[in-house]
Amino acid sequence: MFFVKSARICVALVGLFVLTAGSASSGMGSDEFESTIYQTYRHVKSIDDQVGGAVSELNTTTADLSARVDESDQKTRELQGLVAENTRKTAELQAQLASLTKNVCSAMNIAAAPAAPGITGMPSTAPSPGQPEAVAPTAPLDGPIGGEEAAPSTPTAAAPENAGNALEDYQKAEKAYKDKDYPKAVGMFDSYLQRYPKTDVADKAQFLKAYCVYQVAEKDKKPESYKNAIAELDKVQADYPSSTWVPYALHNQAAAYLKLGDTARATQLLEDLVKNYPLSPAAESARTRLNQLKGN
Repeated sequence: MFFVKSARICVALVGLFVLTAGSASSGMGSDEFESTIYQTYRHVKSIDDQVGGAVSELNTTTADLSARVDESDQKTRELQGLVAENTRKTAELQAQLASLTKNVCSAMNIAAAPAAPGITGMPSTAPSPGQPEAVAPTAPLDGPIGGEEAAPSTPTAAAPENAGNALEDYQKAEKAYKDKDYPKAVGMFDSYLQRYPKTDVADKAQFLKAYCVYQVAEKDKKPESYKNAIAELDKVQADYPSSTWVPYALHNQAAAYLKLGDTARATQLLEDLVKNYPLSPAAESARTRLNQLKGN
């Protein structure tokens, strides 16, 4: 600012000097000379005011921008601090969760699941605990698919409360199923589902209960028994619609309807199975059954 004013004063002095020298050489009168000096002064004053206003506005704008930059820097430092704090807290929570999972698994005498990989948008090819693996069914064309044919799995992760009892009760019911003591298995699975309807293997328990009811019907050959099996298989779809046991339930319902002589209903169920679950192992058996029913 000082240098700007000094420059303007120098310009004015130079102008006055030039005017003085010019008036002396040209013989300009005193009044005319004073008038010229006055006009020059006014002109310089006008320029000085304009430049001074522009400089003042520029200084104000610069100060405002500087204040905003300082404020932005402060907020950036605050955000960086928050990010660092959240990162630290997240690491602590992950460590606590890992420790808690280990303790729970140790108390339940089950293996802890491995850490989940990063999300890629594609489902894992590994089956969830208690879910059927991708094993081709081996049931005869006129019979149901059983739990072992779909996936011989071991139940894990029962409900938090009375978890030990839930796991033990399930294993007892599954043992009766594997021993082909179907009436006993039906009662044990029914008791398990009444006590623990929300465990990770409740859907499989319902499916195996329905399968055992079907096997009871195979012994007594009563239509009502097959209808009971169909009703139990309906519960798999109604109570656990997202379960991977649903396509197997549809498959076994079709088998039950074939036993009742309702070919039309059985065909519809098999077609629904192939359409809605084309990649399920149960769909392979369904296609074979459909080809047989259609005479292909």
